[in-house]
Amino acid sequence: RLYGADFQLQVYYTSVSAWLPVCSDYWNDDFGRFACQDFGYNG
Repeated sequence: RLYGADFQLQVYYTSVSAWLPVCSDYWNDDFGRFACQDFGYNG
């Protein structure tokens, strides 16, 4: 999702039940591909 006035990209992590920014400690390439696909791009 895009969140806040600055449209920060966040992804929901079921493992921690929270929305986290894409640059969080848990972020990896797989999450990047998922986020791109969710927005309609080829990941």
